[in-house]
Amino acid sequence: MFRSERSARILRACCLVLALLFTLSCAACRGDSGEKVAAADPAGASETALASAEPDASQTEAVTEEPTAEPTEEPTEEPTAEPTEEPTEEPTEEPTAEPTKTPKPTNTPTPKPTRTPKPTNTPKPTRTPKPTATPTPKPTRTPKPTAAPTPKPDPHGFPLPDGSHKYFLYYEKGSFTLTIYKVGSDGFYSKVVARYRTSHGGNKTPTGVFTLSNREKWHTFGSTGYARFALKYASGVYMHGPLYYTKNIFNINPRYYDGDHYIGGANSGGCLRMVVKAIRWIYEKCPDGTKLKIVNGSPLGSSSDPVPPRNGHNYDPTDEEALAQLTPVPTASPTAAPTSAPTTEPTEPTEPTEAP
Repeated sequence: MFRSERSARILRACCLVLALLFTLSCAACRGDSGEKVAAADPAGASETALASAEPDASQTEAVTEEPTAEPTEEPTEEPTAEPTEEPTEEPTEEPTAEPTKTPKPTNTPTPKPTRTPKPTNTPKPTRTPKPTATPTPKPTRTPKPTAAPTPKPDPHGFPLPDGSHKYFLYYEKGSFTLTIYKVGSDGFYSKVVARYRTSHGGNKTPTGVFTLSNREKWHTFGSTGYARFALKYASGVYMHGPLYYTKNIFNINPRYYDGDHYIGGANSGGCLRMVVKAIRWIYEKCPDGTKLKIVNGSPLGSSSDPVPPRNGHNYDPTDEEALAQLTPVPTASPTAAPTSAPTTEPTEPTEPTEAP
């Protein structure tokens, strides 16, 4: 309670001070205006000055009454009147109940922002030309390799050359002719090397395409005899030359050359039998893997020369090795001619059940 009354007094004193200040400021303003009027009108200026010099009674009273009345009335009464009565009862109520009114602030004029002068026209910077992009060359397409044309089949049905076998053997049962081919300019086995008359075994000789293997010298055909050169082409059957009683080129068995099992007839046990010249050429020139084709009849109409006659000799007249041994060697003095054949004929072996 004490504090609220004291605050009210202080507030009233402040109001009086403000009113006094306001009055003084108004008087100062009128003094200024009186001086201006006096300068314009000397006669009236003195009157105005006298009027302004006399203070207003009401204003003087207001100024003199309030400043001295309030401060001296209760400066000492209140502190001593109730110093100890209220401290503990309401210590926190008064500050929050009636806070001191804050005078409204004078409206401060908002300063107008100073206009920033527009910059003078600055020349635009020269634009740096963009570098011209170098076009990336398109990659050249690699042409796809042209597929090698599939070779057309041989018009005769022969196997195609494989590059490792130079020759191909073709046998027609109908004409008893064995033809040796090699690769021609057309890429097929089309060039004829030689043709030979050959025996076969009829139905015992298989037909089809076969592969040569198991080459031998002096192949043994049981008790029948020996063949100087032989090559296997199928199970149990061979290509070979005439038979000999023994492993001697001058001991031929005539029966398997120009006898009842002569070369060039259907009289073998399934083998292909030919003269020594033919089988030796195949033995030396056609490696294992060479193809042999056997057909019935004579589709290509091939033919061959007859087998050279033996003329009673005990050797194959196409055997160059035997002929070389029979040719006399010239000497400084004439000598007796060598015997052309062995002095005794070998005994023929027992006839086999099946001729090779």
